[in-house]
Amino acid sequence: FILFYVVFIFLNLFLVNAKENDKHNKHKNNKQRPNIIMIFADDLGYGDVEFNERSKKIIKTPELNRMAREGMVFTNAYTGQPVCSPARCTLLTGRHTGTAQIRNNKKIADGLNDLPLRKDSITISQILKNTGYKTAAIGKWSLGGIDSPGYPLRKGFDFYYGESIQERVHNYFPKTIEFNSTRINLNDPTKSLICSQPLLFEPNITHLDPTLNCNFTHTQYTLNALEFIRTHAPQQHVNPFFLYLAYPLPHAASKLTQLLPSNGIYESKQWPLAEKIHASMITTYLDSDVGKILNELRKLKIHKNTYVFLMSDNGPHSEGGHNASFFDSSAGLRGIKRSLFEGGIRVPSVVWAPGRIKPGSRSKFAWANWDFFPTVAELAQINKSTLPPDLDGTSIVKTLLSKKQNAKEYLYWEYCTQIVPTIFNSPFPKKSKSPSKSLVIKKNKSTSPTPSILLTNSNTITTNTDEDIDDNDTNEGDDNDKFSIWQFVTAIRIPPAWKLIKYSNSSFILFDLDKDPFETTDLSSLHPQIITKAQQIILEAHHPNELFPRDNCEQWRTTTIPSTWLEL
Repeated sequence: FILFYVVFIFLNLFLVNAKENDKHNKHKNNKQRPNIIMIFADDLGYGDVEFNERSKKIIKTPELNRMAREGMVFTNAYTGQPVCSPARCTLLTGRHTGTAQIRNNKKIADGLNDLPLRKDSITISQILKNTGYKTAAIGKWSLGGIDSPGYPLRKGFDFYYGESIQERVHNYFPKTIEFNSTRINLNDPTKSLICSQPLLFEPNITHLDPTLNCNFTHTQYTLNALEFIRTHAPQQHVNPFFLYLAYPLPHAASKLTQLLPSNGIYESKQWPLAEKIHASMITTYLDSDVGKILNELRKLKIHKNTYVFLMSDNGPHSEGGHNASFFDSSAGLRGIKRSLFEGGIRVPSVVWAPGRIKPGSRSKFAWANWDFFPTVAELAQINKSTLPPDLDGTSIVKTLLSKKQNAKEYLYWEYCTQIVPTIFNSPFPKKSKSPSKSLVIKKNKSTSPTPSILLTNSNTITTNTDEDIDDNDTNEGDDNDKFSIWQFVTAIRIPPAWKLIKYSNSSFILFDLDKDPFETTDLSSLHPQIITKAQQIILEAHHPNELFPRDNCEQWRTTTIPSTWLEL
């Protein structure tokens, strides 16, 4: 009996000690959960940053260069769609555009608010918030307005400061802005975190009101981001933070007369004004303020417990008087914004995490922004069983830690775009040297690269630059609408470096990106097995969406939205 009693006491002490150790280990693991920052630029091209190969390095990005030297550069990182709203949807929901709720820029019936994420969509911010993270979204949202189910505060963010409506966000000098779910006056210091110092406007800018304080939105976004970081840094071991900092730069201003507070080092350049503005958006504001974020993390001594991601929502634009070819913003890649060629979807990407990521590393691993969701979930030590079971993304943590990682089975995009048919010399092999029937319509505008489309009586299509004709993010209002053809486009990337594109009622075109990164030579006739695999991928990857049917591109533009989509 005494022996039994001794064993009983010993076992109880052992179990109590084990339980305490378990609590300690859980607390210890919680301390190690990192802060996460995603800096999501708007229309920043692959060639707009100095750290990418083939960049002309005309636009200076010293802070991004430092971030690259101290982190990992990805040379094959992709956005989820070549326009803004769906790219943000894929980023935050972990789904490619074959399954995503939002697959194009689209308005609801009021003509102002953007199509929102539905109530049933799950974002990475919701997952993080539910596991103890403090969350903030700052800047451009474009996934639903204040009264919609897709508003940031309904999608897992504790704090929002920015502009949820795409049509308004590119007015860079507004009088009001959204502070959580309220629209506030920017000059009200009791409601805005940072309205203390006036911006110093150049004296020759007469169309701006010099009495307005704090009305350059980019500056506000940076200062609010810094304030959020300072506020939550002391509690990071108990409640780490997630900051989604969606800068609207270097997207063109919605009002073409708007200048910047300063053109910085480019003021004396003999360039068109639109090009000075574009370069300064990147160097004077975007690059400089990324540096401020990184410096603040070091100052607060939380840099070794923070991952900072930087990406762009799509390729470079030719809008507002700016021409993407002026700085070779695509770095020679074919296409620009709204194109599923590489220049429209391959984007600058660097991840910074001192002490965790090998400094100065470069990776060719091909991934897309819908992989951000599961990557962050793994970094945050979130149990996979609590994640949505049908995510399209996969974690790239192994690659971040310089470990061997198997290539993704495929990357997939689908999109509806406008094409103006014209005839130029196509770089693709033609099925017939002299098509018996073709349609030629000349493009009126000259501000963006001229698309080359060969339309024959066999309905085959070839292109030699980007296929976009539209300078408006809502795909409306172009003089060429009456001449254009709407086409459903599918793009697939398959390891090791195969890239396929297919237009409606046409055959696949196939490129080997390792040997032909500029997509100039169609190899489809030489590799039928790759075409067969692509056809199988489409069957798996495409899931019907009532608002974005692949057999009716016009439906992508309509504003008739089922009432169930908008339920709170």
